[in-house]
Amino acid sequence: MEGKPIGFSGYLQSLGRLLETDKISDTTFVEKKDTLKILYKLWKDGYLHMEKVSVNGPKQALFLLWEVNKESLWVRVLDEMHHAALNLRLRITYEQDQEKEILQLPTEKLVGELEKRYKRLRKVRIILESSLMNLDDALMLFHDF
Repeated sequence: MEGKPIGFSGYLQSLGRLLETDKISDTTFVEKKDTLKILYKLWKDGYLHMEKVSVNGPKQALFLLWEVNKESLWVRVLDEMHHAALNLRLRITYEQDQEKEILQLPTEKLVGELEKRYKRLRKVRIILESSLMNLDDALMLFHDF
């Protein structure tokens, strides 16, 4: 793993142990001050566990050790996935409601501007419904594992 740029959570999770800020910074190729900001934000959001370790010696030092909070991460990712599915479903409904008059017309009457609006709605629905199916597949995998 040494020398390959990878994300914070992926790196921390792959090791499954507490890591010092400098080690995370070196491995992810992110500047230490930026690393600390990112780790602190992830900690505040509940994705990471942090421990402060004080080392006594000729010069007292304080180290911050970080670890992925797996249980919290699992719950939060699952929650975000459910919210994304809800948002996609709401957007599909919204798009259909905006063009409900077009959906009630026979296809032979869809000419000019109405045809453009119908084609746009069709493309949007295909994209949104495909995204919803992909997300549903991901949710099933996430639940099973």
